Amino acid sequence: MTVKLNFLICFSIVNLLIFFTTIQSYSGSYLIYFLFSLVFFSLVLFNLIKSFSYSYFFLSILLWLGFYLKVVSHLLYSFPYLEPIGEFVATGSSWDEVLLLASISALGVMAARGSFFFYHQKKISTISSTTQTPITYKYLRKYLLISLIFLILFICFINSYFGFHQIGMAPRIVFTYPANAFIAYMLNFGLITIVSIYLWWDIHGVGKFLFVFAIVLLEGLCVSMSIVSRGIFIFHLLPILLVLFRMRLINLNLKTSVLLIFFAAIFLSTSYLVVDVSRGYLYREHDVDFRSDSKNIIKQLSHKTQERDDIVSQGITSTDKLVNIRLRKLDDEILSLEVQISKNQSEITTSSTTIGGKMGLIASELRGQLPAAFSRAVMLLTNRWVGLEGAMSVQSIPNKNWDLFFQGLTESY
Repeated sequence: MTVKLNFLICFSIVNLLIFFTTIQSYSGSYLIYFLFSLVFFSLVLFNLIKSFSYSYFFLSILLWLGFYLKVVSHLLYSFPYLEPIGEFVATGSSWDEVLLLASISALGVMAARGSFFFYHQKKISTISSTTQTPITYKYLRKYLLISLIFLILFICFINSYFGFHQIGMAPRIVFTYPANAFIAYMLNFGLITIVSIYLWWDIHGVGKFLFVFAIVLLEGLCVSMSIVSRGIFIFHLLPILLVLFRMRLINLNLKTSVLLIFFAAIFLSTSYLVVDVSRGYLYREHDVDFRSDSKNIIKQLSHKTQERDDIVSQGITSTDKLVNIRLRKLDDEILSLEVQISKNQSEITTSSTTIGGKMGLIASELRGQLPAAFSRAVMLLTNRWVGLEGAMSVQSIPNKNWDLFFQGLTESY
């Protein structure tokens, strides 16, 4: 009860400070802004209901980030939206419609949560804290954990080298199904599931957890860098922390708690910086059109090919010596340009698949892009979460009616 009360007090103070700081910047009705703030404050507080729901917890947090945090961030700081907002015009009445839409949606989620609590609370089952740890794990713990570390490093290494599954990029190598899918599954779900099971067994059967928790951090760091994802570290670590502290599976003194937070922050920062800079390098280097020299070559190739097609379309005979000479010259030039483009592509692929070349280029990029990475972190914190821009786009559509609703519902792409 003390933890919930402390959270309630702190969260209330933060929300009051945000409300009074931002309300003067809101161009619409103050009453609607107050209701919007109150609804999303209550949306998070519904997590304090006795029967805890992990699904509702993560849904409410994502909605709070996607709507409330975005609104107050744009009221405090003027920066562009990264997602499309349609023909939205930032008038007071337009903002009132968006906030009312968001508030009604949040009330619907809260109503579903409340109904579940009152009508199904007796059916809720909880995880037994007396789960037995296999005897074999106690005897083979050392070898199993070492094997797990090597498995994490091996899968992350081969994925980085061959590019089976990396965010925003096509696979460089595609094996027979389900090889690529299996590697993608292990990186996103499989490895962290194995680590979580070992952590559970360590807590209940061995009475330790620090070493396996370090593997949790290692797995998050390696996977995030391997698949080039800035969010996977948080998505792997946060659920584990939530279960550990909510179920009070571990008792930590102040010193150990501070050390865990410190190392988690170090791993998170390292993961973000390396991945953020790597994405900037890899996304550019995988696009041959990005390089200025390749752009010029492709432009020349297009002109030469068009000239050749124009000559051929006019019709030639074997007696047209000058035309035939020009055609042969164009063929030679086109072949030379194609070889040059292929060479550039090969250099890009080599530098992207050779560990030494890739790491060297990323290290050089890291030194130059470090300051910009911190500014992108702030943008990422507010703009990563979906929600507000979609509501703004919907508001901007004129003549909203049931016909338009069913038309959108039945559209296929």
